[in-house]
Amino acid sequence: MPTTRISRGRVRHPHVVAWVVAAFAFTLVALSRLDSETKTAFFVIIGSFALLSSLWIAIDRWQWNIVDEVRDAGDFLVIIDRGKEEAVPLSDITSITWLDRTAWTYLAVPRITLQFAHPGKLGRTIIFIPRDHETEAVAKGLQARVRNRRQVEARRQPSAGAPQ
Repeated sequence: MPTTRISRGRVRHPHVVAWVVAAFAFTLVALSRLDSETKTAFFVIIGSFALLSSLWIAIDRWQWNIVDEVRDAGDFLVIIDRGKEEAVPLSDITSITWLDRTAWTYLAVPRITLQFAHPGKLGRTIIFIPRDHETEAVAKGLQARVRNRRQVEARRQPSAGAPQ
């Protein structure tokens, strides 16, 4: 069955490289201007590396829960994360929320959160980054498809009190 990729996977924050370069340049400039006091140079070097390490860890942890790939396979979503693959039926999705980039959340990566009725290999909740920055359109499209899928399944199931 052909699938369409609806996510773009994990991304590094675009400003990480700028922060790394700035901290490295600051360290070089600070070392070139300091006198031969090894204690001061030591604190500048350690402080710069501590800042870079803290920044890198914070950004990595911030994106740790974002899955690698989400593919649309009709009545299922195929979710791939760290080598694990799971096909989740649309009817199993209980909640769809999204965070879109606005003026107040400019640094936040646009993302969609899906919660499932039953936990699977990847857990009960997954987060992915939609392609082409169409967060709201993708989320609302998924909500409509989930709602339609539930209605179709409800029509197929006979009611409990109806004679057969």
